[in-house]
Amino acid sequence: MRFLYLLFLNFFALTTNAQLPVTSGNVLWLKADAAVYNDAGVTPVTNGQTVQQWNDQSGNGNNVTQATAVNRPVFQTAQIGGQPTVFFDGVSGAKFLNNTVANLMTAGSARTIIVVGKINGAATIGGT
Repeated sequence: MRFLYLLFLNFFALTTNAQLPVTSGNVLWLKADAAVYNDAGVTPVTNGQTVQQWNDQSGNGNNVTQATAVNRPVFQTAQIGGQPTVFFDGVSGAKFLNNTVANLMTAGSARTIIVVGKINGAATIGGT
């Protein structure tokens, strides 16, 4: 049984030595404490609701969505360090979000992906 709590995802092309926090050059920046919706970007999600749309905070408009209700992750408050999370349970089927553009970056280009997460329960790396 695997559980993944996703606090935020910061996806950017790193071209110079960057100082933290990186706020420029981001291609996709998903923050669980900002612009998470239980519908098509109108109604902010509350604790225990499923996430239909999560808006990109990089300024590029690379929002992610999930139209199929059973595939939506769940929003939870105060999960990691008191911060909200988007919960992908990994048990009751595939929980995922789709980006709204074909490609965020050119194939083969350098990229850095930062994910803050917590595995909860019995987990097997690379398996179910």
